[in-house]
Amino acid sequence: MPIRTILPGTKVRIKEYNESPEFWDSEDTMMGYCGKIMTILSECHANTYSMVEDNGRWEWREIDFEIVQLPGKTNPNFLFKMNKKTKG
Repeated sequence: MPIRTILPGTKVRIKEYNESPEFWDSEDTMMGYCGKIMTILSECHANTYSMVEDNGRWEWREIDFEIVQLPGKTNPNFLFKMNKKTKG
């Protein structure tokens, strides 16, 4: 399996959980980001990343999110979903 590098600027959607995973903060602050689009700031360790939107406060594991847009690329499906959601 090829190694995938997730670059700064990549847009990701944080997965939604019914309850806070044991590896997340005990105050459930990270739960507030579930379902939200965030931007990769940098790689912290292997497969963990900091995000722009939380000012690099948390380390997010690669299994906690899905990529929705690569840096410098426009994903028309992503834009359609955003526009569809806002039109009501």
